[in-house]
Amino acid sequence: MPFGIQIGIKLFRKETRDHENDLPAQEEAENGGARIQKENVHKERKKRSQEKKTQGQKAYQRIMKSQNILRKKEDFSRLFKNGKSVPSKYAVLLYLKNDLPEKRKAFLASKKVGNSVQRHRAMRLLREACRQIEKERDPATGYDFLFIARKSILKAKCADVKKDIETALKRAKLI
Repeated sequence: MPFGIQIGIKLFRKETRDHENDLPAQEEAENGGARIQKENVHKERKKRSQEKKTQGQKAYQRIMKSQNILRKKEDFSRLFKNGKSVPSKYAVLLYLKNDLPEKRKAFLASKKVGNSVQRHRAMRLLREACRQIEKERDPATGYDFLFIARKSILKAKCADVKKDIETALKRAKLI
């Protein structure tokens, strides 16, 4: 290393040490210890953080419980094993009576449909079409529904998917 660079490094190190001096012990004692927090300093922050947690937990419970969505593996396997299927152009509908007072839904798009973006678009199209159908006409309650996207859904518009799912539900005699 050249001599001038070594001097520059030493000067830099010396300058950084000068402004990092410790406080004398007397000043620290007068302030009551700079590193020790006082009792009531952050009460509001604790309250706000606890409120956010409870709000988040409530939102999570509301989302997870209010939407009747199939989640358990047993439900899916029962639906695949015993369910009836209705094929259509953009999706395959599997349905089965569930002995519950509500209907439960699930949306599925396999890797055959495409990459992650395409699969999510397919599921969004299916979800939106089902939401619009439920808004207009209420399909039968007490059933589990599984909508499996086909690759052809990627070229479709939401209105086309809605018509397709309506016809599948009519063929299954659920509307």
